[in-house]
Amino acid sequence: MASRGHRVIGCAQYLLPEDKYFTDYAFSKKDKNYPDSEYCFLGLISLEDPPKHGVREAIGTLRLAGIRVMMVTGALLIPNNLLFSPRSPVLPFLRR
Repeated sequence: MASRGHRVIGCAQYLLPEDKYFTDYAFSKKDKNYPDSEYCFLGLISLEDPPKHGVREAIGTLRLAGIRVMMVTGALLIPNNLLFSPRSPVLPFLRR
């Protein structure tokens, strides 16, 4: 999916015990008072994110001018062969 230009989001859930996390419980990143383990991996969602209008033409113009165009992204691309390997970043969520 990511190799075709899609954004890929992994989804997981954790069902909060009502006796510990009551209705008006205040979660806080600062206090780290939220569950950070025992999540159940649900799957992947793929979102199509096509280039904005005019980008293709702009890149073509830059290349004609001899400029090498590179995409810089903060996205983590996980190759399919790594996704379910022993080193997989999602494997801990799949073991239940």
